[in-house]
Amino acid sequence: MNIKNITLNLLLLISSGITTAQDVDKSIDYAQTITSEELSKHLHILASDAYEGRETGYKGQKMTEEYLVNYYKSIGIEAHKNTYVQNFEVILRDPEKVDISVQNKSFSFIDDYYYYPPGIQDTILVGKGIYGGYGIDDPKYNDIKGIEFKNQIVIIKNGEPVDKSGKYIITGEKTAGVWSAMREKKVKIFKEKGAMALLIIKTDYEDNLDRLKNYFSHKTMGLVANKEKGKAAMPVFYISEKMAIQLMGKKLFKKGMSKPLKVVGTEIDNEITIAFNRNNNILTSSNVLAYIPGTDKKDELIVVSAHYDHIGIDDEVVYNGADDDGSGTVAVLEMAQAFQLAKEQGYGSRRSLLFLNVSGEEKGLLGSEYYSDHAVFPIENTIANLNIDMIGRVDEAHTNDSMYVYIIGSDMLSQELHNINEQAKEKYSDIKLDYTYNDKEDPNRFYYRSDHYNFAKHNIPVIFYFTGIHEDYHKPTDTVDKIMFGKLEEITRLVFHTAWELANREDRIQLIDEK
Repeated sequence: MNIKNITLNLLLLISSGITTAQDVDKSIDYAQTITSEELSKHLHILASDAYEGRETGYKGQKMTEEYLVNYYKSIGIEAHKNTYVQNFEVILRDPEKVDISVQNKSFSFIDDYYYYPPGIQDTILVGKGIYGGYGIDDPKYNDIKGIEFKNQIVIIKNGEPVDKSGKYIITGEKTAGVWSAMREKKVKIFKEKGAMALLIIKTDYEDNLDRLKNYFSHKTMGLVANKEKGKAAMPVFYISEKMAIQLMGKKLFKKGMSKPLKVVGTEIDNEITIAFNRNNNILTSSNVLAYIPGTDKKDELIVVSAHYDHIGIDDEVVYNGADDDGSGTVAVLEMAQAFQLAKEQGYGSRRSLLFLNVSGEEKGLLGSEYYSDHAVFPIENTIANLNIDMIGRVDEAHTNDSMYVYIIGSDMLSQELHNINEQAKEKYSDIKLDYTYNDKEDPNRFYYRSDHYNFAKHNIPVIFYFTGIHEDYHKPTDTVDKIMFGKLEEITRLVFHTAWELANREDRIQLIDEK
């Protein structure tokens, strides 16, 4: 083809209104800059003992913040409004400083009970105890109909009732329904009915004592910004059968709960006192923001996120968190580098991109909650969040099929987002998309357990990329040597291609309820 023909074809492209970036699929070229070697280089640093487990508010988290900021500077991403950092304050609380007593009898934290939410404000609650059965308000089973619980401390049973054949009454099957999986359904009911606190009896409490002691041995955190929310929260406790008997008396409670009791609404003779008196210290943590402005649609934003914190040091042992969520953190770094390079070479995305590294996830999704409630960019202009949390390992269900990723939330708010991710997989990736946990009522509750949820609650379409729980989850053995870097590279490239399409397509993706 001669020069005249080349010029003519370029003029035709320009006159058609199609940009060069859209005409040529450059996403393949930039996706290839995401490599196992670079992912490994970053992760060997961030998941090393030197970073002390990256615990929110402590030295390792500060070191990681500095590493992320310096990296974004080094690849040419400029600070938005002169900063890469969004600071927020957290309250450090001692979980053991919560006491429950009735008359002269006191109960022991962990041995007898543990509680939610960790952010409840220090206070003393005194109220009559009342038995609330299973606490279910359902057309097929309503054991609290017509009963008031205002200013009372309600004691209920966990789970759902079964019939004589062993089938759950509500589902009609030998599988429990949402009333077992969704604690929030029961909490919501009693909060609306004016209860002061909820005590839930767990029949398997003693079987989980070792796990509970390990999990609750760490101090809890809450956002300082949520003090008012804490005042409004209703505390929820899980209690042992032994404690239930001591609270309620043998007449009201039968050990093992083999038969439903017919005393719902019965009050306990003595008042229950719950005293929150924890040692509250204030720490500062941060989210790290790398912002790449778009071109003709720069007011619209795609957020790509991962949490960079982990659980720190316990008994002088470092919890490195290579997979949780070192894998997601380094994936975000590599994608930011690829998009920034595209911009520098004349293929900048039409929409803006925010690469958001949040902290406080291990303490209750604190960083993403703070960002979504105090968004640096208008939350209504955020069109999607792609969140990455643990994508470098294999779970038990895939020991013979390692090239997979769980996709959670993709079709819950926008079918178009789901389709775009599917198309990216078909066009660019051999990775298998597994939708096993793509269910709001999944008993594991993964949809609610990572940072995407704080975007979804603002009606922003999300995808959560996740490869499942493995044997080293929240253990010091979650180390770099166990990361499958080829798999990590493949999933990161898939997320990149999905983000590229979202950032460059003509129309903003629609919410399901907009159609």
